[in-house]
Amino acid sequence: MDFITKSGLCWDIILEIAKYLTLNDAVQVFSNNILFLLRRNKTKVHLSYSSDRFINMILRTIDPKQIVSLCLNLVRLHSAILPSLFNFTNVISIILLDCERMEQIKECESCFPNLMSTSLWFNDNINFNIFSQKLNQLRNPIKRFEIRCAKIYCTHSLIDSSNKSCKKNLTIEYFILDVSHSVLSSMYTYVQHDESCFFTTIIDLIQYMFNIRYIRLIINKYNLNQFLYFGQWVRLINECHYLKKITIQIMGNIQQDQQLIEELRKIQNYLQIIRESIKFKVIFI
Repeated sequence: MDFITKSGLCWDIILEIAKYLTLNDAVQVFSNNILFLLRRNKTKVHLSYSSDRFINMILRTIDPKQIVSLCLNLVRLHSAILPSLFNFTNVISIILLDCERMEQIKECESCFPNLMSTSLWFNDNINFNIFSQKLNQLRNPIKRFEIRCAKIYCTHSLIDSSNKSCKKNLTIEYFILDVSHSVLSSMYTYVQHDESCFFTTIIDLIQYMFNIRYIRLIINKYNLNQFLYFGQWVRLINECHYLKKITIQIMGNIQQDQQLIEELRKIQNYLQIIRESIKFKVIFI
């Protein structure tokens, strides 16, 4: 109430602001009073797990069907609270923090019958081999799959060629990979024997997404060189028969590096020659 009094905002404006906040942040800014307003207006909200106590408070105050997006820290999540998550039947998007096993994903997604998007966030390195050959085990028809991580552990040289016959995921259409917080030195730890293995490892994951249509790679200017291998781009095109659009989002200014810009143009032109229907877009942030 202090915020409302000091700001002089009416409840309608406060409700509009709350739409762009997580439920946790809305409560912190506007106090618990915001929950009754959100319930009355049937506002769709995003919930981030902070404690069992907070979840139980939400279940008593908000209609569980209003929760459409959920963020869970699997390290902190208590098994006792999992049955309560079944109340959030309208969740279509989940963010899982520090997920270490495919079984954890399957356990969480089983709670949400309408799930369409799964996002995995990691503070440290990730072994893509954990997920690549098990994407077909996802129970829900996931359309959007996202990974945000600091490092990628190179495993492509360890993958048994017999695993190429593993069943592919048939529902993922949109894949986002955010490695914009990676530093060049951490990548070289894994690429000393082959500078292209970083990109190779990424494609080893994407190849198990049979119906992939859209790929967005969020990188920084320091690791851009890892994505300038023509052979790997050709392999990506050949593996992804339904691919429509590739977007590279580069964090940092490379306008002064004409050589890098020219390499990107060559890749763009080359891919369009191979398959004219594919759109290749580069965004600078």
